[in-house]
Amino acid sequence: LICHSFIGFFVLVVVPMVLNPILLIFVVGFLLQPLNGSKTDLNEAIENGNEFAEQLATTFNPSAVPPYYIKGGIGRNHYWNKPFFSYMITVLDLSLLHCRENIATILIDGGADIFTPDEFGNTPLHIAAFRGLNIAVIKILDKIKMFKPQVIDIKNSVGDTPLHMAVHYNQNLIVERLLDKGADPSITDNNGNTPFHINYPSALTDEIILSCIQHMNVNHRNNNGATLLHTAINCKREVLVKDLLDRGANPIIADHQGLTALHLATLHGLSEQIIVHIIHAWRPKPSDLRFQSGMTEHFYSSLLHSLIRGLNSNLALEVFKLSCDGIINLRAQDGRTALFSATSRFSPETAQILLENGADPTITDSDHLGPFHDTSMTNHLFISMIQNVDVNHRYIDGSTILHLAINLRREVVVKYLLDKGANPTIADNSGNTALHRAIHSNVNEQILVHILDAARPKAADNLGHNKMTHISGCLNGEVNHDDRQIGDYEMINLRNHKGQTALLLAFCYSCDIIAQVLIKRGADPNLADNDGNTPLHFNMPGFLTDEFIISTLKNLDINYRHSQRNTYLHQAARCNRENVIKYLLDRGANPKARNYYKNTVLHLAVEHNLSEQIVIDIIESKDLGQLRPDNKKRRFGFFDGFLSLFSLSMFTHMSKTSKSLKSSHRKPQNTFCETWDKQLLNMQNKCDKTALHLAVSQQRVDLVRLFLKKGASITIKANGETALELAIEKKKANSTPFAATIVELLQSKTLISQLP
Repeated sequence: LICHSFIGFFVLVVVPMVLNPILLIFVVGFLLQPLNGSKTDLNEAIENGNEFAEQLATTFNPSAVPPYYIKGGIGRNHYWNKPFFSYMITVLDLSLLHCRENIATILIDGGADIFTPDEFGNTPLHIAAFRGLNIAVIKILDKIKMFKPQVIDIKNSVGDTPLHMAVHYNQNLIVERLLDKGADPSITDNNGNTPFHINYPSALTDEIILSCIQHMNVNHRNNNGATLLHTAINCKREVLVKDLLDRGANPIIADHQGLTALHLATLHGLSEQIIVHIIHAWRPKPSDLRFQSGMTEHFYSSLLHSLIRGLNSNLALEVFKLSCDGIINLRAQDGRTALFSATSRFSPETAQILLENGADPTITDSDHLGPFHDTSMTNHLFISMIQNVDVNHRYIDGSTILHLAINLRREVVVKYLLDKGANPTIADNSGNTALHRAIHSNVNEQILVHILDAARPKAADNLGHNKMTHISGCLNGEVNHDDRQIGDYEMINLRNHKGQTALLLAFCYSCDIIAQVLIKRGADPNLADNDGNTPLHFNMPGFLTDEFIISTLKNLDINYRHSQRNTYLHQAARCNRENVIKYLLDRGANPKARNYYKNTVLHLAVEHNLSEQIVIDIIESKDLGQLRPDNKKRRFGFFDGFLSLFSLSMFTHMSKTSKSLKSSHRKPQNTFCETWDKQLLNMQNKCDKTALHLAVSQQRVDLVRLFLKKGASITIKANGETALELAIEKKKANSTPFAATIVELLQSKTLISQLP
């Protein structure tokens, strides 16, 4: 109005000077009326929530107040809750949106237009239903009945009627009012939804809803494939679910996600009674069997013809039953059946009902996971699902139910499966048997023993397990009568696709107790994997005697390196096996071999505080590698064995020659053997540390003295420090006699090295 006043002032001053009086009168009349799109005092009072807005409304002529633009951000509905958009609105719509019902009734009584929709297609009845304004709805409905009864079901731009709005926003009184006045509940919106496809308001009784939908198609599907039954289940209206099923609602209909009534009922945790009711409603009548079971017309006709001719009734019923067995196992788009939902929701009672009615627990989803993969399931439910399935059923990865139970460490279930006949020798696609998986999952030794016992063939199965040509082989006295041990041995040494045995895995994962059980049951420690690693490459556990380890190493390449480049010598040093180290050195093991961290056996001997004598043995060991070229390969077969014997005999002969030369005071010509003391002493690991650095760090006075005597370099630096600098640092941090002695030894060596 202020803007108009300025324009008016200019026009009133200028125009009379140039225009005729008629035009002047027209301009003045125009200025006296508010422009379309302007805000009146009433609009502003409604928006600001002013109390005098009611009194102001009585002074306004609603038809004389034009629509104007407002900004979005009003209410919960997406029509008006758009803060960055503006749209035209009437003063009546504005009062309804702001829940100023008294003002709205004044405007309605004053003749406000209730039929013209806004730019979204919403009439005042839509807005009043959305806001739950009961009095305003009554007044609007009274006028609609008088002038345009059909407007009660008018649709907005997305196809919603006022009843849709009231149902969607749980305005229960408005829903009842609209239904009483004749609103049609069967009208669908642009997505194919009737009002009751969207929601079942909690305040509306089942009787009211059923009376509303009694003339509707209960199996009508919206654009998402959902029916009224789906909505009732989603809203957990069990009485309504039962009534809909009794009225013919089809529970086999699936929405676009493949979810049927049974899927939804288990997902939402409906009662067992409703689950049973859905299953019973699912059982087809003979006339519907063809359509629900996928029977061809020819088969269905033939079946009926056979019944007429006197086919055994029990046989006919079985045919019908078998034709419908797959119904309960229908899968959603993600491949899940109703049983999945029951197990994931901790509903053992529901799961039991499904199982009793033919649910298959071995069915997997699109990720190849089934109910047996569920970690949250109880052992009792797991066992109940096993009752009517093949215990040796294999999944896409080759695993069995036994494998899954072992992976989940369900030891009670594992024992039950084995007692029920599960085969522990079946391997998955990676070649892992139940025994491999048991070690991966670190099950207890009792279960491991149970697996091994189950792998022993029964007397009746010996022919197949032991490849006997004839049963007389058991009677000739030449066969071990404890044939179970043969199967046990074969099982225990089975390899996966990486060549790993159960024993190798037990050593790898430091499962000492399990490894002990396996060795007692006949596991072969000589078997290597595809990379040539034997169990002793990974560990030399304390329960093994030095004699056992040495006897095992006799047939192995002592310098073979495993994946981290550790040799048996490295592993023996790590496990404090001094006798084994001495044996390996006598065999010609290479003490200069480095592992992944560039540690030699000398580094590890110092690091693990081995005795001074074994350190001396390492330093003074001879180079037998030149005589033992086959040490670089695994030795198998006659020729390799011959080379080994030849090498050893050459070394023996050479030793005798050396002794005879010494006895005759002649210097031996050490063509094949040389000492490795200085070169080995000064080798640096990945941290640039020599054995001397490690001896200083470990405060081993005896080894520091030994290394200095043998000629270890004192100038080599590790992390920028010589051995002396490291010793001084240790002395400052730990003023023990050992630290002081080590510093004195190194300082003395330094002074001697500086002498001319």
